[in-house]
Amino acid sequence: MVVTWVTDSSTDVSLVEYGIDDINLMANGTEDTFVDGGPQQRVLYIHRVKLKALACGQQYNYHVGSPLGWSELYRFKAMENGSD
Repeated sequence: MVVTWVTDSSTDVSLVEYGIDDINLMANGTEDTFVDGGPQQRVLYIHRVKLKALACGQQYNYHVGSPLGWSELYRFKAMENGSD
C-alpha cells in the first residue's frame, strides 16, 4: 500500500502512523517538490510512504503528517491474498 498526499509547504519528513486496533506502527517516506505548470508556478510538496507487511484483508486506521502536524484519521482495507 502506498499512501500519497500533498502539502503547500515542505515538512522535510513524510510519516504515516497506522495500525489495526491501535495506531502503533510508523513508516517513513519521501517528499518531492512539484511546480505547477500554470501561470502562478505554484510549488507543492508530494509525500509518498510505502506500507509493508500488511495483513491480508485487515482494515487499518492511519493518519499522515510530520511533527509539524497530523491529518484526520482515515481507514483502508489491505488487499486480500490472491491473484486478482
